[in-house]
Amino acid sequence: MQTESSAAAQIPFEHAPILLPLRSARRFAWPLPDLWQVSSLTADELRACWLFRRGFMDLKPHVDPEADWASFASWVRSTDFIWIPRDRNNRVLATMTYKVEPLVHQGRQCVLLWPEYGYSLPGARKSSGLVLALLAALALGAVRCPGAPQYVVGTGYLSSFLSLCRGHDRVFIKEDAGMTEWERSLWSMLAQQTAGYDPQTQLVAMKTIPKNPRTDPPKNLRLRSHWQRYQAHNPRWTDGFTCLVFAAIHPALLVAAARVMIRNELSKKQPG
Repeated sequence: MQTESSAAAQIPFEHAPILLPLRSARRFAWPLPDLWQVSSLTADELRACWLFRRGFMDLKPHVDPEADWASFASWVRSTDFIWIPRDRNNRVLATMTYKVEPLVHQGRQCVLLWPEYGYSLPGARKSSGLVLALLAALALGAVRCPGAPQYVVGTGYLSSFLSLCRGHDRVFIKEDAGMTEWERSLWSMLAQQTAGYDPQTQLVAMKTIPKNPRTDPPKNLRLRSHWQRYQAHNPRWTDGFTCLVFAAIHPALLVAAARVMIRNELSKKQPG
């Protein structure tokens, strides 16, 4: 399980645009924009997504780029769909993969939602497509395991963690007393299966280092408290260490996602 989440770094403006026509790709669900079946993407199209990621992430000196590409392709091929919004010239604006995994742990069924390899240019961060992609993943989980609890899980840098905290106050980054005993056991099992995980620090050593990461605290006081919690547990995140982020899906998160989508759509209609 070698995965990464977005660092939400400001991509350098001199970064070469990644063009991706997606001529033969098939939509995951026709009404949903920019969601594509991973199985329909060619190796060259996947490699373009990997190159887009390289604009946000530096590889650590010991990491061979071709080995990193192979790891990236292997994970993405295991996912259910990928979000790739583009502009009118087919320039990639963002990426995010979604893997919906049914699991039985200690005799109880659940669904794990892995949103990984999420990177976006500034103009794409308010896209409603990202919210629709999340809702599509949750719907797929409900179809595969009706009634089973769903959890968002993945290795996440600070900004990924804060993005989830916008609609959820109980986002965990280590074994926590706020978890149920079963959830702590589930988190521990997933952590042990994660490449680079250190049980002593409860951190994950990644193969990458974020480019130009934002290190200033958020202005929102509620988010600032989450920012401080992450910083206290993982002060070395800018050196390429992440936490295994874990959160149960509940109605408040869906309401928050809907609010974000509505707010983004309204902002598009503002003059100027």
